[in-house]
Parts: sequence; structure tokens; C-alpha cells
Amino acid sequence: MSLPGRKNSRLAGYDYSISNNYFVTTNAKDFVKYFGNIINGEMYLNIYGEIVEK
Repeated sequence: MSLPGRKNSRLAGYDYSISNNYFVTTNAKDFVKYFGNIINGEMYLNIYGEIVEK
């Protein structure tokens, strides 16, 4: 099911059921740092970030 007016972000012809690594990005409301902080280009996870990483 796709939402009206929303672009499909999936790559045509790609089999997403195969085992692979994926890079996931997220936007958080009001730029709150829910998962940790980036200091000098390095990510320091908080407890929630550690849960997501696992």
C-alpha cells in the first residue's frame, strides 16, 4: 500500500528479502537527540541508541 502523493523509495527490481546490511536514517521531532550525541564527528550512543544499535 502506498500513500497518495508519496514517492516510492524502494529500488525497482531489488529483492529486499535477501540478507543484507541496511543503513537507516530517521528524523526526530524538533531535532531532539533521542539516540545520543555527535561530538567531533563521532557518535556517542545513549541507552536508547544502544537499543537501536542492537
